[in-house]
Amino acid sequence: MKKVNYLPVWGFLLLLLGLVNLYLGFQIDRVISMVLGGMLVLLGILHFSNPAIVYSSSKIELKNLLGMTMKTYKFDTDQITVENNRIYSKGKKIAISPIRVNKGEMDEMIAFVSSIIDNDTAVKKEEVKKDKPVSEDEELLDA
Repeated sequence: MKKVNYLPVWGFLLLLLGLVNLYLGFQIDRVISMVLGGMLVLLGILHFSNPAIVYSSSKIELKNLLGMTMKTYKFDTDQITVENNRIYSKGKKIAISPIRVNKGEMDEMIAFVSSIIDNDTAVKKEEVKKDKPVSEDEELLDA
């Protein structure tokens, strides 16, 4: 399974804010600042360790920072299409924020999804040709 990671900038920002908050919380002896700083540090670490999207040749999974799968889109049942570098399922845009994920990995995913869709379309066209009865005129043209 391939993955699309979060942008590291957001992880660094969360870590920095968390560490500053922890430091200030200890300096002024405020528990709320220490708790908030700890939560921000944890979110920053999770930004680096968990992917935003996991995909394979059969499905796309959107994940949260904790690593839980929030939404799954399957190629065979969800009618996935690609238009203008956006992925759609059943005509609705899949909610992927381009400012939160790695652009290079996202472009790779879009190319991969496009190739899967193109392969499926070619296979379906071949199946239709095989199932279609051939007339005598078409047989003569093919020969």
